[in-house]
Amino acid sequence: MSSTPLRTAPEHGAMQSDESEDEYDATEMKRLVNDHDAGAGVLSEPQKRRRSRRGPDEAPCAACTWTRALGLCAGVLVLCVAAASFAYLSGDSGHTVVDVKLPDGVALRGLHSTFAYAFLGIPYAAAPVRRWEPPRSVQGALWNGTYAATAYGSPCAQRGPAGEVLGREDCLYLNVWTPTLGGAARLPVIVWLHGGHLTRGSGHEEGLAPGEETAAQTNAVFVSLNYRLGALGFLALKELSDENLEHTSGNYGLMDQLKALRWVQKNIEVFGGDTGNVTLLGYEAGAVCALALASSPAARGLFSRVVAMSASCRMLQPSLREAEERGRSVYNGTSCGDGDLACLRDAELTSLLAASPFEDYAAWEDSRLASDFPAPKSEEEPPFFPAVVDGCLVPTPLAQGISRVNVSLVLGNTQQEVAIRPPYPEMDRWTAENFSSTLMERIENLDPGRLSQLLQLYPSDCPPPCPGKQYCTAVSDLKVTCPLDDLANATRSRQWVAGSPSPRVYRYVAAFVPEWGAEASQRPLFAARGTDARAFLGTLSAGGAKIHDREWGFTRLVRYYLMRFISTGYMPDQWPEWPGAALLSDEFTPRHVSVNECCEFWRQSSEQGPARK
Repeated sequence: MSSTPLRTAPEHGAMQSDESEDEYDATEMKRLVNDHDAGAGVLSEPQKRRRSRRGPDEAPCAACTWTRALGLCAGVLVLCVAAASFAYLSGDSGHTVVDVKLPDGVALRGLHSTFAYAFLGIPYAAAPVRRWEPPRSVQGALWNGTYAATAYGSPCAQRGPAGEVLGREDCLYLNVWTPTLGGAARLPVIVWLHGGHLTRGSGHEEGLAPGEETAAQTNAVFVSLNYRLGALGFLALKELSDENLEHTSGNYGLMDQLKALRWVQKNIEVFGGDTGNVTLLGYEAGAVCALALASSPAARGLFSRVVAMSASCRMLQPSLREAEERGRSVYNGTSCGDGDLACLRDAELTSLLAASPFEDYAAWEDSRLASDFPAPKSEEEPPFFPAVVDGCLVPTPLAQGISRVNVSLVLGNTQQEVAIRPPYPEMDRWTAENFSSTLMERIENLDPGRLSQLLQLYPSDCPPPCPGKQYCTAVSDLKVTCPLDDLANATRSRQWVAGSPSPRVYRYVAAFVPEWGAEASQRPLFAARGTDARAFLGTLSAGGAKIHDREWGFTRLVRYYLMRFISTGYMPDQWPEWPGAALLSDEFTPRHVSVNECCEFWRQSSEQGPARK
């Protein structure tokens, strides 16, 4: 029993080879597939309370110099991992309080339930002192005694729907969920990178973050984290670039992610994790970050696999010079004189976020344009993706950088990604005539021959909601599925390191339509974005609603295959490596699926320059 006084922190303050497939624990996966029953989808009141637990305020390359130095320090510290010490204390709300000690002597107090252990709101870096600097290591004790890791830390500062400020600048916290403690377990580690276009979101977003049940049901250690967003996380300016020896700026949010990954390498054994088996699991913009880090020299040795869900590969990645020029608008938006960096650093948070050059992406994504056919050379193109191709932390654009990736990959998306916000009302009532007339309206130069070809690729002569589904499938192919196929193709030019195992690339499209969507009052019509992510996380329900047998079946399917990959680096034999793929649906068995004809049509259309009318 620990007698250490409880304190809270001040408000400011290896690349590893894949295991042999034969070593994979089939018994564990059998348990994973069979240990759920239909009633498991009903959340008890304690479970609902745990899921709703929230922290406060919720309603380089400067990096290259920093990352090299930090990487050396992290490598030394990994060699000095100390044994964890545990102490259990009585708690309330169905939890037992448990203390652990990290290798550097820091004591954490977490929670233990019947599901797993939870350590929430752990600072993985010191609170920012000045804006737009790499994350700083925690030097000395930020608190006296034991740190209460029992509530989520604040999300990173971002704009809410009404323009209000959500979260704080002091936000560099992570969360750990694990079914066991101690280094002997050597469980796979999954680091979740949240989505939100790098302008919004957090590591504990309801329904799109892991939790105690996720860790217990998959027998893995999960880590989620906050990272700086928007102008605070990705602003590039010449004045900022001039401050450091590398003459670069931006990508501070990516630096935060690297810092958290180094924290994982240093400490995760205490929580039962295996430092040699770390997988980055990214969703949406988090998936793009995971792929960017996989191609970054600064991240070498920090993880061995990537699962990228719904990576938005059509986003334009600016060069450093383009990003610096684009960032200058923040001066006028905050009433700071052009080049007055000191003024920007002291600017009120509300005005700084409002002046962010990235906030318009959220507006673009929420509009109908985001769910319809894009116009390649039009003013309606999406704005730049906040992450900067700085030549250092992100050496090259993703399409080129993927050829340097030396980790195994799973690239996945849903069949109707854009249906999360259907581009037109009442698409469930569309007929074949609605489908063809809308195509003619939205795409210029669609002559009868090309229209006939398109109708053959996406047949709509079927009862509703089939025509609307085909329309969303066509747009999703153009915007997500085909760009991800192109990304998978780019990996085939990779050069392997002599004597090392060849990393594998797997591809899937999820076609499952759940019984309930984000709101229990509205059943989804199509396999919209996030269905696969929610299945893996175990959140395919609306709030505390009952999860149907179909949802549990799809959850078990997704978890079985992804945990197979995460644990061993391999998929089962029936899942082909790229250029093969798998379709995940109600059938619960992967099968070959090809959209090559469809993608070829859209490539040709892009070359011919179709434009929106």
